[in-house]
Amino acid sequence: MSFALANTEIINFSVQPSNMKITHFTNESIVLAHDQARVQHTISTIAPDSPCINASDDEGCLKDLWIILNFDHDNWREYGKFTLRLSYAASTPADISLTVTDVPRPAWLLEAAEVEDNEPTYQMYARIRAVNNSIFTPGVTIPAEALTGEIPFILVLEPLYFGFLPASINGCIQFLFPIVFCVSLAIPRIIAFFRDAVADARKDRETPPPAPTPPPSKSRFKRE
Repeated sequence: MSFALANTEIINFSVQPSNMKITHFTNESIVLAHDQARVQHTISTIAPDSPCINASDDEGCLKDLWIILNFDHDNWREYGKFTLRLSYAASTPADISLTVTDVPRPAWLLEAAEVEDNEPTYQMYARIRAVNNSIFTPGVTIPAEALTGEIPFILVLEPLYFGFLPASINGCIQFLFPIVFCVSLAIPRIIAFFRDAVADARKDRETPPPAPTPPPSKSRFKRE
């Protein structure tokens, strides 16, 4: 599935070591890591009047989708900042929010999770919540199933070069680098060419034109 027109939620964040490593929340837990940094999944929406809207972080919501973000791969250890990008169809009748935290707060979630206490690990967690924002005709009874449904989305995790450049644009950078390099070599010559042209034009303007040559004088004697 591909989205031609999409809404996108983006979060840039720093990664810090942690002593608590959650291997999975449920049997269907989603884990984003170096070997699988992109996933396509669905999330159930909640009604706009759901108690989850005003629930605290400790209470959470059963329909929230929690994602494990693992950065323990050696190729990712050298990066201090990452970006998490969530995209879904613009026609989707829902608002999807995305947050990233170092420790998941809901107690019921941690009770169901499998936790390993070991050496410092690099791992964080993302929470996704979808709220139905459909507009219905006033006075019409809305069935509960119309306010909930499955919303497809795409989630991508990637490191940030220099702290702000996503790794996905690395190919563009490699393509543009030789072009920029050649242009940088040509610019001094182009500037020198125009500088000489401007200097010559200024010199021509400052040089006075030559005095006009007087016409030859007529002879006072007529030929017999």
